[in-house]
Amino acid sequence: MRPDPLAVVEPTTAELQSFATTTVFFGHQSVGANVLEGLAALDGVDAAGIRIIESTDAGSVAPGTVAHAYIGVNGAPQSKLDAFVELMDSGMAEAVDFALLKLCYVDIDAHTDVAAVLAAYTDTIAGLQARHPETTFLYATVPLATARDLKATVKSWLGRDAGMGPEDNVARQQFNAALREQFADTGLLFDIAAVESGMDQSASARTHNGADYYVLDDSFAADPGHLNADGARAAAAELVRTIDAARSGT
Repeated sequence: MRPDPLAVVEPTTAELQSFATTTVFFGHQSVGANVLEGLAALDGVDAAGIRIIESTDAGSVAPGTVAHAYIGVNGAPQSKLDAFVELMDSGMAEAVDFALLKLCYVDIDAHTDVAAVLAAYTDTIAGLQARHPETTFLYATVPLATARDLKATVKSWLGRDAGMGPEDNVARQQFNAALREQFADTGLLFDIAAVESGMDQSASARTHNGADYYVLDDSFAADPGHLNADGARAAAAELVRTIDAARSGT
């Protein structure tokens, strides 16, 4: 276990001011809600004038707004892709500068056909980008679960901790590693999993049946799958930096 908690690296004033002039749509479920709570809590957000609204009405999205909505059904990634496409094609894409759909940790587990979900996700985003070239579509890694403690391990034996074990994080790592390989160098990847795990620190890597994987760090976790206040702010800061860098082409 890492001896020190992960640090929250807040965006700079310049990054926040740039972000405040950008219009964004973010499709998500509960971990995405954590990210938006973290965005609202970042130092300087109010001063920068960043506006966050929940809406699927393109007409309500004024310039400089972060609009968001709960998209699809958890555990059914295709429902999220279909809902995102419908929303973007019905006018939302033309209302925003950036759009992204983040799948959830419950959408990828040890029973998932990772290659099929990855192909569906990347093909969907690429298709939207082709149809709406004036909008920049981002990709997002899948969030992680924490490492199982003894209590959770016992629950798993009883079938009450499905989707939260090392084999499930291995599947998420496969999905995330493939996204990083394809998009990390493009500046179009919101890597929430890297933030959650502090994966730039080698101590966060684990191995299960010969496969390397990462977990949601305890210092950023409110529960086995969701972010606490620090984790939410760290993920929100990364979203700000990702969009700022994509906007500037760096």
